Amino acid sequence: MKRRTALKQRLEHIRRHPPSRKHFPNEDAGLTPPEKPGKGARDSEDLSVISSQWQRLTEYTYRRIEKLPYPGDFGQWNEGSFPFPEGTGPEDCIFYDTETTGLSGGAGTLVFLVGAAWIEKDHLRLEQYFLSDFPGEGEFMEAVAGLFSQKKVAVSYNGKSYDSHLLRGRALMQGMVFPLIQELDLLYLSRRVWGKTLDSCSLKNIEEKVLDMVRGDDLPGSLVPERYFRFLEERDSELLEPVFRHNRDDVLSLVSLTSVLAELPGRVPSGADPLQQEGIKGRVVLKGDKVPYGMDPKAIAGLAALLGRFKDPRSAAVLETAFHAGSVEAGRALGRMHRIDRRYESAEAVWRRLEKMGDYLHARLELAKYYEHRLKDIGRALELVEACLYGCEIDPKKRPSWIYRRNRLQRKLKSKIGNPESGS
Repeated sequence: MKRRTALKQRLEHIRRHPPSRKHFPNEDAGLTPPEKPGKGARDSEDLSVISSQWQRLTEYTYRRIEKLPYPGDFGQWNEGSFPFPEGTGPEDCIFYDTETTGLSGGAGTLVFLVGAAWIEKDHLRLEQYFLSDFPGEGEFMEAVAGLFSQKKVAVSYNGKSYDSHLLRGRALMQGMVFPLIQELDLLYLSRRVWGKTLDSCSLKNIEEKVLDMVRGDDLPGSLVPERYFRFLEERDSELLEPVFRHNRDDVLSLVSLTSVLAELPGRVPSGADPLQQEGIKGRVVLKGDKVPYGMDPKAIAGLAALLGRFKDPRSAAVLETAFHAGSVEAGRALGRMHRIDRRYESAEAVWRRLEKMGDYLHARLELAKYYEHRLKDIGRALELVEACLYGCEIDPKKRPSWIYRRNRLQRKLKSKIGNPESGS
C-alpha cells in the first residue's frame, strides 16, 4: 500500500512539473533533428487508407458492420442448456476475438482490433472495431466496452486467460472499468471433449478436424502484430486486409463451434455398439478415420463430464453410450454418478462390468466400499481387497493404503465373528 501511495505521489509531481523539452543539437554537432513526417503519414484527419466499408466513429476509431446468416438452429435450445451458462441462452452471448500488438500480454501490449458477433433477430450481426493509432486508445476502448455491456456472456477461445484480461487492463489504463460479464471459453470445453482424441485443440485444428473448415491464405496470428506496426509506418491499408479477415474468421468459427457443441448431446447415438453408426451430420469426423468424433468413446466421456458440470440431464445417457462403446473413463464416471444419486444396484452393475473390462483396481475398490458400508458384507469386501493385493500390480505409493484397508477389514471381520450381534 505504501508503494502504491508513493507511486501516485511521484506521478502527481510529474503532472504538475513536466520536464522541460530538450532541444536537439544543431547540425554543427554532427546530428540533425528528425524529419517531420509527411502530410498524412500519421495524421488521422487525412486517413483515407481504410476501406469504404468502414465507418469512422471518432478520430482514431473505425467500425465495420456485417449481417450474416448464422450456422445452426439456435432457436431450438432453451435457456441454460449446454453449453450456455445457467439462466442464459444464445441470444445473451457476444462472440468475440481480439488482435493485439503482442502475443505475450503485459502492460505494453495494445488491443487494436476487436471483432464481435451476436444474434439479432433472424441473422448474425458482426462488428469489427479498429484503432488506427495509439493516441485513440481511450475512445476505442470506450466503443468496445459499449458492446460488452449489452450482453450477459462473452464467448471466446482462450479469452478467459488472455483476451478478457487484456481488455480489462487496457481499459483500466484509460481510467475505465470494463464490463464484467460471464465468460464461456470454448477452448476449455473443446479440451474436455476432444483433448484425448486430437493431437492439438488449437482453434485451427478444431476448425479442420471438428468443423471441417480449412482457411485458404489465412494470415498466421503470430504475424498480426508485425502487420499493424508496418501499417502505422506505411499507412497502407492492403497490409490490414488479411488481419481483418483473420479476425472475422476467428469470430465466425466461435459461432460455428458453439453450434456444434450445443448439438452434440442430442446427436450421440444410443445402442450397444454406437461406433458402427453414422457421424454427426457427417461433419464431426476425424479425417482419414471412420470413427466420428461425436461417437469416439473418449470424446463422449469428456462430453458427458461437461454435461454433468452444466447439470444437464442428458449426461447419464451420454455416459451410457460411451461406456457401452468401451470407455473405461465413462464407466468410472457413470458408476460415480449412480453412487451419488444412491442408485447402488446400478452402480454395482457398472463396477462389475469395469472389472470384466480389466479395470481391476478401481472396480474392486469401489465394490469393496459398497459391500463394506452398504451391504455390511465384510467378508466379500476383504476378498476383493486381498485379490488386488495378491493378484494386481499396485503403485508402491498406494500399496500401504491397500494394506491398511485389508488390516482394518480383518479386524472388523474378527470382531463380527466374535460378536455376531454387532452387525458390523
